[in-house]
Amino acid sequence: MEDGMKCERMLVTAGEYPFDVWAEIRAVGDDIDIIVGGGEKPHIGGVALAEPAVTVHPVTGETVSADEGTESGFSRIAVLSAAGHKDVAIAEMFAATFCSEFGVRVAAGSGVHIDDATEEMIEQLMDTCSTLLGKSLEAWRSAQIEGTLSEHADH
Repeated sequence: MEDGMKCERMLVTAGEYPFDVWAEIRAVGDDIDIIVGGGEKPHIGGVALAEPAVTVHPVTGETVSADEGTESGFSRIAVLSAAGHKDVAIAEMFAATFCSEFGVRVAAGSGVHIDDATEEMIEQLMDTCSTLLGKSLEAWRSAQIEGTLSEHADH
C-alpha cells in the first residue's frame, strides 16, 4: 500500500438474519480502520489495535523493527473490552489478520449481539464472522489491486 491506499472505504456483508454481520473498512492514510457489527443489536463491545512487526518511522522515514523475529506479521496487539462483552475476539481476529496481510497498523471495533444466544448460536455467529473476514480480505485486496474504486459496497 505504497503512496496511500487506492480504495478508501467499503462495506462487506455475510450471513442471514439473525446471523448477519457486516464490516465497514476504511483507509486512514496508510492504515486501516474496521468496524464489525451485526446480529439483532450491533454495538461497540470491544476494540483491538494491531501494529506490524516492521514499520516506517513517521518522521525519519527509516524502517523500524518493532519486534525482531516475529513470524505472525504483527508485533503486538492491544485489546479493550466493554464490561461483560466478548466481542473483542472478533475485533482482535480482524485487526491481527488485516495487519499481518497488509503490513499496516489496523484498528478494529466490533459488536455483534443476539438476545438469549445459545452456545450453538454463538458458534454459528463466529463462523459467519470468519466467513466475513475472508470476504473482507479478498475484497480489500482486490480493490487495492484494481485501484479504480473510491468506494466499494456490499461484497
